[in-house]
Amino acid sequence: MPRTDFNGDGRDDILWRNSQSGVVISWLGESDGGFVYNDVAGMDPWAVGRLVGIGDIDADGRSDTLWHSDNGELYLSQTFPDGAFYFHWSLGFVARVSTDWNVIGMGDFNGDGRDDILWRSDSGIVTDWLSNGGYVFSNNHANSGQAIPTDWQVLGTADFNGDGRDDLLWRHDNGTVTNWLGQANGGFANNHSNTGQAIPTDWQVVGTGDFNGDGFGDVLWRHANGTVTDWLGQANGGFANNHANSAQAMAIGWQVVGSGDYDGDGRSDVLWRHENGALTDWLGQANGGFVSNAANADYGTEAVWQIQPNLSGAGMWDY
Repeated sequence: MPRTDFNGDGRDDILWRNSQSGVVISWLGESDGGFVYNDVAGMDPWAVGRLVGIGDIDADGRSDTLWHSDNGELYLSQTFPDGAFYFHWSLGFVARVSTDWNVIGMGDFNGDGRDDILWRSDSGIVTDWLSNGGYVFSNNHANSGQAIPTDWQVLGTADFNGDGRDDLLWRHDNGTVTNWLGQANGGFANNHSNTGQAIPTDWQVVGTGDFNGDGFGDVLWRHANGTVTDWLGQANGGFANNHANSAQAMAIGWQVVGSGDYDGDGRSDVLWRHENGALTDWLGQANGGFVSNAANADYGTEAVWQIQPNLSGAGMWDY
């Protein structure tokens, strides 16, 4: 299911923010994997703070945006059918949170159809808030709170075992990868026995998504030399190396800036941006590989516009 679908058409969209003015706009995904500007409806000049998450908080089929100010105030901007996400100053207020806590991801961790908020403290404690719809969240620390050494980082969320609940992808500073599986109470179960692998640190996780459309979340990797590959999610929450089908060399001037189902075919795609501002995407295939979509998605963009959000190296999702 899409995670950056602002107009509810089943296709992922792109969220942009002007790094000078703070203005936010969106581009809507099209059936050919290209995009159409949505500046008229999808422009928000009043967004507050940093965009820290995108998810369908109220289960209406449209992704909402979560904002965190420097003083710890958390705001939610819900979207409208035309893809607009106008910010409501007073109505959008959710809570004030100590500034030593940061949002590190979103996902439907308890499988109720509403996206939840994943938090981590500066000391390493991980917990989540479960969405009740609207602007109301329940603190779920009793079920999800755990203290994890800070040399472990969450790199993404996705439903890796296909049970309808989002899971957490972890990586240690030494390269070890593992995951936690979401539970019905919104907590997590360590799945290291099925996923734990030591991967050289010259390989970096650059996104998650269901690239082959089988209902299991996958992991997108990139090597320091530019090579791209993926791992396909399995029923036990582990992964199968799909290098034979997905490995491609990409010039290092190109960076992965998102992943999502931009053409609505049920498979996640990869969004690329060049250091010169050029933007394009690769479309996911049934074998988990990718094909270039430059014929339909080939754009020039200005450096002042940045794709949002930029979280821990993880890709974007379409809820």
